[in-house]
Amino acid sequence: SFGLGCAEAHGVGAIRTHLDSHQGQAPETWAAFSEMRAAFAGRITLQAVALVPIDAWGGNYGRELADLVAAENGVLGGVTRASGGTHGAMEGLDELLDRLFMLARERDLDIDLHVDEAAEADALPHVARAVIRHGWQGRVTCVRKYVDEAVVVPRDWPR
Repeated sequence: SFGLGCAEAHGVGAIRTHLDSHQGQAPETWAAFSEMRAAFAGRITLQAVALVPIDAWGGNYGRELADLVAAENGVLGGVTRASGGTHGAMEGLDELLDRLFMLARERDLDIDLHVDEAAEADALPHVARAVIRHGWQGRVTCVRKYVDEAVVVPRDWPR
């Protein structure tokens, strides 16, 4: 609460944070966040994103987590790499993104992804294609830590 108090004292009106939401951890994490959001209601708007590796959305836990996030008015998200700390190229990224977009659509939630946490940080075009495939009308935030590695959009990219 000290950090939020300092933010409030300096005029911050809203904060988005990413909550580690791994299986077995998410209910406690989101409950603690909910308490802080209630404590600062009317003073700072707090919004949380479920932070998990993208493959967490692929199984039964993905649906369970999406329900928890929806109950807390959060955002679905994570990192576009597989569980277990492997940061290499990932098989099945498009299918996992489709699953994430489906879960978000069913619950009317936005999406927030870190697209740079892999040896080949090329997930942004995959996310863009998922937006097009799904005719997505919600918000999709993509975070890249290293903006000096600009994404080059091909000339034949759908506009």
